[in-house]
Amino acid sequence: MPLDRPLPPLAQPWEVRVLRAWPTIVLLGTVVRFLYGWQNTLWNGAPDQLAWGLVLDDMVASGSWSYSQLIHYPHEGGSVLLSLLSLPFRPLAGIMPPLSWAALVADSLARAIQIRVAIRHFAPRTAVLFSLWTVLSVPLILPWATVDFGLHSLTAFAPFLLLHMASGAQASPWKVGVLCGGCVVLAYDCLVLIPAYACWLALQGPTVKDTIKRGGRFLLGCSALLVPHVLIRAFVDDGFHLEGQLSILTIRGLDWGHYSWGTVTDLLTTLHTTLPASVLLSTFPSIAPRLLALVVLTFLLVGLLASWIGKRPKNDSLSLTALVVLWFTIAYGTGPLFTDRVDVTGYFHYRHLCFIAPLLVLWMLDGLVRIGRYGAVLGIVWLGLCGAASITFMHRTQRCALPNSKATGWVVARKYGDRPAHLLRMLDVAPHAQHNDLLYGYGWGIAAALFEDRAAPDPAALVTLETLWIQFPTNTSPMVWNGIEQAFQPGITPDLDEGFLTLLRERMR
Repeated sequence: MPLDRPLPPLAQPWEVRVLRAWPTIVLLGTVVRFLYGWQNTLWNGAPDQLAWGLVLDDMVASGSWSYSQLIHYPHEGGSVLLSLLSLPFRPLAGIMPPLSWAALVADSLARAIQIRVAIRHFAPRTAVLFSLWTVLSVPLILPWATVDFGLHSLTAFAPFLLLHMASGAQASPWKVGVLCGGCVVLAYDCLVLIPAYACWLALQGPTVKDTIKRGGRFLLGCSALLVPHVLIRAFVDDGFHLEGQLSILTIRGLDWGHYSWGTVTDLLTTLHTTLPASVLLSTFPSIAPRLLALVVLTFLLVGLLASWIGKRPKNDSLSLTALVVLWFTIAYGTGPLFTDRVDVTGYFHYRHLCFIAPLLVLWMLDGLVRIGRYGAVLGIVWLGLCGAASITFMHRTQRCALPNSKATGWVVARKYGDRPAHLLRMLDVAPHAQHNDLLYGYGWGIAAALFEDRAAPDPAALVTLETLWIQFPTNTSPMVWNGIEQAFQPGITPDLDEGFLTLLRERMR
């Protein structure tokens, strides 16, 4: 089901002109994101991207390519694609890091898919409002076009593709399954697409037998890509040897197979506080964060309710849209990522919600359009509010002049801390001024990986750290030791047993 079908009949000629200019709209959004990221060198404040880039620089310089270097974290299969996509941009590293160029391209493609699906499957005025909204978007989303730290925003196209693939009488559950499985391989945010589509199939099936048959085809399609992914996670080296045998359910140190489920209260808090607070963040200093979240919540409630009770015909994919949003909200509200804060100003804190925000906004705008003329006015007001928030947010962003090298070393050491020679080799592709901070981060990351979730005394862990520390040359080991001590300081995450530090000082004396 291609996305390039002719536009549906439109009531207003100006809508035709706007929607036919969708490539220009995508380009405008790309320019905004590039200028914002480039002006503020946002990547310097993202240790994950700096560490990822350092690994790729070492890979290219040494010529020793491997899967563990191409993939950033085991649960982010899409990072392999971004790594490969970044390679042609290496000559442009003087302007912006190659990974930032790759993110900008991926973000542009994601917005193009979102806009084309909106044009293909939603009312013309809805598609116009949504397309224009993507240019400045919201503060939550803008930075991720030039910052690589999780693929939550870059894979936000996945729910849109699901709506497209599932629509129409000729929709194939097998193909939808392959799509969902492939998207999960890219990023685990897409796991919510599986139960959402399964529930939608159950609602659509004329008989139980037909539902089971179509559900079976869907699960087979998912398995076609998920099974190889699980096997790769289980048997292919992806680094992180210091952390032992990681479960295939482990995501950045969190094992989702052992977390405690949240409560209904947490889920409700996500709906009335966390989700609306995340959209605009606490952007306007003169407006209380709670009030700003309430304004966003009001827009969402009006739009979402109007989508069901509006006089105009309902969208065919409305129920599937609602199910995707619902399952994501359940996963977030009952999982370990849940937060009830409403006063957040930084975009890192709510990064996971980037995945669902564009679909939620499209759903809301579709509901507003169904109200009629007054709803369209509300849609324009929403665009103005979001645009003002984004411009204010960009203006207030402080430039990240220097890279966070200590935290970068921490990230690298969590992955390659069992190979000091490899860590030292990476210093050759880093600026000399950053070497001491990287070494500090190495010690910090090695200690964090070794002693997390362990209680002193643990002779095996102590011997391992001592064995690794003595592999660093004498001119580097003091900085590494300073980093090791940093890992045990109060307030540092993860919280390590300070008894280890006492034992280490005795052994290293």
